[in-house]
Parts: sequence; structure tokens; C-alpha cells
Amino acid sequence: QQIIPIAACSGGRFATHHFVLFHDKFVHSHFGGFQNYSLELAWVEADTKSENVFAITTPEETLAFSCRVPSQKTEWVCCLNQAIRNLLNSDKRDNPVQSLKSGHLDKRLTPPMIRHASFVFTKLPAYKDATYKGSWLKGQLHGFGKLSWPDGRKYTGRFKNNLQHGEGEYIVPGNGGDTVFRGTWKNGKLHGLGSARYPNGNFYEGFFKDGLRDGHGILKEGRFLSSSSIYIGQWLQDKRHGYGVLDNEKEGEKYMGMWQDDCRHGNGIMVTLDDIYYEGNFVNNNLSGYGTMMFQDNTVFKGELGAGGSLNGKGVLSLSNGDSIQGSFCGVWSEGIKVSGVYQKAVADEQCTSDVDSLISRDKKHPFL
Repeated sequence: QQIIPIAACSGGRFATHHFVLFHDKFVHSHFGGFQNYSLELAWVEADTKSENVFAITTPEETLAFSCRVPSQKTEWVCCLNQAIRNLLNSDKRDNPVQSLKSGHLDKRLTPPMIRHASFVFTKLPAYKDATYKGSWLKGQLHGFGKLSWPDGRKYTGRFKNNLQHGEGEYIVPGNGGDTVFRGTWKNGKLHGLGSARYPNGNFYEGFFKDGLRDGHGILKEGRFLSSSSIYIGQWLQDKRHGYGVLDNEKEGEKYMGMWQDDCRHGNGIMVTLDDIYYEGNFVNNNLSGYGTMMFQDNTVFKGELGAGGSLNGKGVLSLSNGDSIQGSFCGVWSEGIKVSGVYQKAVADEQCTSDVDSLISRDKKHPFL
């Protein structure tokens, strides 16, 4: 045994601290108890700015120490590095203190910077109580590893600077099942090309930014063909935004056009289960303003449209037989439309017009014929 004076730079003025180096641990004993630091995950660094100070970096904290004279600092640094190297090489017979006294300590050799070990976090908020098994670099998660939380979350993949970085898989358990994220990570968040599979069977494949769906992507919803839908298009901060195409089998609708804040918003085209074709401007999922409607029998309306595909204002209704009505319209086609305008009838080699103030019912498509 050898006693070499050392003091913690952060220690209280009147507190008593003792530090003991074993072949596999570095122990800090004080009035309130003691702390063990595994040498397997300890990195020693001599402070080049001070002749008497050195530091030990561990997964959750960095400890700074000062010695009375530079020679004591050198002895501590060499003993620590020798003990770490011996432990990593599974050679515990070589006592670092005895090697120092006998003059056989190799001061040129330092332990490898990259280590492979397991550790349970107790202080770091993001990883509290989590268990990590994998590669380390200077006290930080770095390289390939597996991180598991007590609540069942698991990440398997690459790390850099203590954060998920590179290819990886993240599993988040829930009441209905697991949510599984796969792809490229950057600074702890899914960033770039990846995928997400949700407990309800929904599946997203495309681009992410800062952990959110962002850029071009495909979202498939529903477990069965009769109740499924697929969206292909642009995303912004986890919401459909920009140009996209939605094929909704459950509702029997198809939409091609602009999106904003997860709603149909802007110029777009929609075909419904009733084979009604809409083209115009959408505002928060509803048609608004001038647009076009085309029905299965080739009847076409061009004019003001409202919510739910209703006719709501001035326009021209062109019937499949060539007749047309120009005026004001109000109502939904399937429920009956109130009309006030001019009816123009197409007759061979001549045209006939008359005023119209009536109702086009769903039972009689063309009551004026």
C-alpha cells in the first residue's frame, strides 16, 4: 500500500474525504457514506492547464482532483491508468502501486479510449434507471449499443456523444401494443429516412425531422382492405402539409391536392363514394368558393360551392342532355337543390329559354324535361 495525498476540487473546506484505488474500483469515502466508481468505465485526463490537477470522467459525472506537487499528480495518473489497463486486460495480478514502487510502471501506455461495458444509470435524467450495454468513449455512449428502460422502452443501434445517432430501432410499449421506430437518428431524434409502425396497425415510411414526420412519406392506415386508407405526399412537423394524395377506402373517397395542418386546404380534386367529382378550393377540409362538380350521368355544375359538397351561390348547371340552368343554387345534390335562375333548353337547330324558380329533387333529376 502507498498513501499519496489527494483532494477533490469540489470538496468542502471542512469536509473529510478519502480516496482509495483498488484493482477494479476507485472509492470515494466521506462523512455521508461512500461512492464506488468502476475502473472499467473511468477515463483519466491530466489537466494541461494546471500542474497539480487531473480529472476522472465517468458515465454520469466528471471528478476533478488536485495534488500538492506535480509528482503526486503523475503518480496518481499513472496508477489509475495502469489499474484501468490491467482490468480491461483481465490481468489483476499486477498491482499498480507495487509497479510504481518497483519502477516498472509503463507511463507511455494508456488504456483504450473506446470501451465495451454495461452500466445502469442513476443520475442522468434522460436515461435514469436505464441499462446500457455496448460501446463507450470517454464516459459517453458512442458506437453500437442497447439501451433498455424499466418501463419497457428499448433502443438498439448507434450512439454518438451520449445520444442516439446513426441507424437504430426504438421500441415504445403501450396499452395497445408497441410502437416501433426504425431509421436514421441524429442527436437523439429520428432524422432522415425511417419508418414507424403503430399499435393500431398504421404504418408510416418516409422522412423524419427532429423526431417528427417531415418531408415526403407514405402513411397506411387500417388493418383490412375495406377499412384502409393510404396517403402519399408531403409532411410538415408530423402533419400532412403540401401536395398529397389520399385514397380512403373506408369513406370511399379519393383526394389529390394541397394540404395544410393535416387538412385538405388549397386547390384539390376529390371523388366520392357516389362517383361525384369535385374540383376547386378547399378550406379546412371543406370546399369553398368557385369550383366544379361532375356527376355520374355527366351533369356538371360550375359555380359557388360550400361545405359537404353543397351548391351555395351562383353558377351554371349543365345537364347531360345539353340543357343548362344559370342562376343561384342552394343545397346538396342528393337531398334536393333549390334553384332560382334561367333554364336554357337545347332544341335541334334552336334554343328555348325560360325563368326557373323551383326545386331539383333527388327523385327527378331533370324535372323540367
